[in-house]
Amino acid sequence: MPSRWVKIVQWAGGLVIVAFVAKHLIGNWAEVKNADLAWDIDGLQLLLGVFLVLVGFWLLSGAWRAMVESWGYPLPWWSATRIWLLSSMGKYIPGKVWAIAGMAVMAKKEGVPAWAATSSAIILQILALSTGALVVAGTGSGILDGAGDPRLGGLTFLIVGVGSLFLVLLALWPPFLTRVTQLLTQQPMNETPSHKAIILALGANVGAWFAYGVGFWLFAHGTLPSITLSLPQAIAASTAAYVVGVLTPFAPGGLGVREGILVIALRGQTGLGEALALAAVARIGMTVAEVGAAAPFVARGRKTLD
Repeated sequence: MPSRWVKIVQWAGGLVIVAFVAKHLIGNWAEVKNADLAWDIDGLQLLLGVFLVLVGFWLLSGAWRAMVESWGYPLPWWSATRIWLLSSMGKYIPGKVWAIAGMAVMAKKEGVPAWAATSSAIILQILALSTGALVVAGTGSGILDGAGDPRLGGLTFLIVGVGSLFLVLLALWPPFLTRVTQLLTQQPMNETPSHKAIILALGANVGAWFAYGVGFWLFAHGTLPSITLSLPQAIAASTAAYVVGVLTPFAPGGLGVREGILVIALRGQTGLGEALALAAVARIGMTVAEVGAAAPFVARGRKTLD
């Protein structure tokens, strides 16, 4: 499928999600307005949630560093983490390309060719999407069960599980990664990353998904402890929301789309008002973690310039 049509499909899918959620909210505004939200802030759970999100960042930045080093370009831990964290903030600019562009520029200053930095990031993204689908399939049948359709839930996630497992295996095949990377970077690739780096990246992505999911569960129970949201449901919903947000090019940081998927996934289990509240809590928690993680690197960069 030509890249233009891929983008059209991505835009259309994202807009459909936003429109569906907006229509549902308007049609059920009375339920949202009358929702009895029993807020009860637990600072310890919120801090633990932020910490787990930071663990996810650490896993992914470490996997990117290992991937770059597998090409033959070693990076100090501090430099690699700074490049990964600061460039990832580019996702809040519409288009999804600024994060990769920023990474290429910063990596070049550290002696890493742009192709090695961007190829590593693209491979990690492929692994992230495939493992994310697998995590949703393994933990998410309870979402549809909560909506009152357990048979549909089991069948749906069985299909998703088989498909995502195939994607994971495909992502572990070096010729596939090389071909996709060539298409996305428009540069010839004569080498492939080591199997060790790919397996490490695979494990890091799975670990990050679970870290984000448990973090979201802590955010939920640290603000609305009365809700009935299990840990597998939280992991599945947050992972699905993040994956769809990444696939939607017009939404900076998945804004709006990620929240829409959370509402769709959770409304049958928690209620519409509670699902909306949890979507807002998830966004705030993730943003606090991202800003907190990047702040030391920004501050040190400014100190160096001074």
